Amino acid sequence: MNQRKGRAGRVSDGACYRLITRAFFKKFDDQPIPQILREPLAKLVLNVKRLKLKNKDPKRFLAFAIQPPNLDDI
Repeated sequence: MNQRKGRAGRVSDGACYRLITRAFFKKFDDQPIPQILREPLAKLVLNVKRLKLKNKDPKRFLAFAIQPPNLDDI
């Protein structure tokens, strides 16, 4: 929502209207948790295996992620 607020008035004249309460807006995190950390680990590993990479070891593949899951859990 803050991204959209930044666009109002920058590109052309405009205003930002939020159709939610302040209490609901305050519940949002500044930076949401990445999906790779929200997704169940079993599902993530199976999706990596579906990629059919030469190196089929999901642990090594996921180690290259910006925010990898706990690799000891794999």
